[in-house]
Amino acid sequence: MSFQDILDKVLLQAKGEAEQILLQARVKAEALRQTLQEKGEADRAALDEAYEEKLNRAKKKSEYLAHLEGRNRVLEKKKQIIDFILKEVVKKLSEMPAKQYEQILADLMKKIHISDGVIRPADGKGNSTKGAIKISGKTFKMGEPVEIQGGFLLESELADFDYSFETIVFKTYKSQLEDIIVQKIF
Repeated sequence: MSFQDILDKVLLQAKGEAEQILLQARVKAEALRQTLQEKGEADRAALDEAYEEKLNRAKKKSEYLAHLEGRNRVLEKKKQIIDFILKEVVKKLSEMPAKQYEQILADLMKKIHISDGVIRPADGKGNSTKGAIKISGKTFKMGEPVEIQGGFLLESELADFDYSFETIVFKTYKSQLEDIIVQKIF
């Protein structure tokens, strides 16, 4: 055998082995491509499912927040109505006839455990407040009027006390009414 024959035989054998290796590589590549495609489809399906789940949770959350916002707006409107009503109550108390006003202040003064101090009446209510002090039997002195709708402020050595109708009505009734409304709304 000549050198050329040996060379041709080796080349033919190498070509055959190369084609075999190339064929195996193509089969493996196709199998890998198929596996990756299947995995990709499975991953895409899992991502789609996770996306749908997140989307549903976001939708439910936004619906809940919208519902809660609606409740909060209703609550805020009802609080505004409460404020309006309580302001009207204070106004009506302040505008009552002088003798009735005087008696309410006297009853309030009788419940105060101290007898000395300076009473600062509501603007324009000095005479009724003087009469109330007299009826109550207290020894309060009259001070300068203050800008409140009704009631009085008491300044004593112990402390200062706010007996204005605004404070009494709002502190007594506002939180109670709001609590009732909150319980009914929520």
